[in-house]
Amino acid sequence: AGFLAAAGFLAAAGFLAAAGFLAAAGGGVMSGSGG
Repeated sequence: AGFLAAAGFLAAAGFLAAAGFLAAAGGGVMSGSGG
C-alpha cells in the first residue's frame, strides 16, 4: 500500500510538473512567436 501510494504520488507530481513546464514553455513560445 505504501509503495503504491508513493508511486502514485510521484507519478502525479511528475505529471503536474511536466504539464506546468509544457504550459509555461508553450505559452512563452506562443507569445514570443505571436502565434
